[in-house]
Amino acid sequence: MKVLLVDDHVLFRDGLKLLIGALDPQIETVDAGNCDEALTAAQRHADLDLVLLDLQMPGRGGLEGLAILRDQYPSLPVVVMSGDEQPATIQKAIDTGAMGFIPKTSSSAVMLQALKLVLAKGVYVPPSVLKPSAASCGSTGNAVPGPGQIDLKLSPRQMQVLALLVKGRPTKLICRELGISESTAKTHINKIFQTLDVHNRTEAVYATAQLGISIADIAITVGTGEDD
Repeated sequence: MKVLLVDDHVLFRDGLKLLIGALDPQIETVDAGNCDEALTAAQRHADLDLVLLDLQMPGRGGLEGLAILRDQYPSLPVVVMSGDEQPATIQKAIDTGAMGFIPKTSSSAVMLQALKLVLAKGVYVPPSVLKPSAASCGSTGNAVPGPGQIDLKLSPRQMQVLALLVKGRPTKLICRELGISESTAKTHINKIFQTLDVHNRTEAVYATAQLGISIADIAITVGTGEDD
């Protein structure tokens, strides 16, 4: 496994190398001190499996770098690791396409579990930023329904849109991958939000995980018209 570490603090990158070594003894890391170096590294290393990206670095902002990475390498998961834990920052990162947001104050155990989730095609969001209704959507007490137990009454196309949302795709990439217009995509997204009783992508991602909905096997097919 090859991981790109993007942070302007060498000491933090060195600490990450020790931490993520628990994921794979044969892990290979590539260092970048800013977003421009990260973009160059992504071009040189076509076999990257994961990017760990800080938001606050000299030069080009982390969110801008995230947007470029998601546009140029849509299948490459990017996880933001930042000291800025404001809910608005976390939501913006997820909306821009991050597959996870790990606060730098998190314990080593939390970081490892979050990275394992992302590598398993999931999305990690700190529970503290989510509204109570999203965290408990569709469940009773601590019980979380298993995969296949929830029928959201969404159309096949809406389930495909949900799958791409969970994978961190921004609206423009959803349109491109499904062959639908932006207005059609937004209509589907609004329906998904209404069904899950959430207000944004961050909450939708977490609600989907809490409901035990499996999106890994949903086939993504290109649409044929506006009725999709």
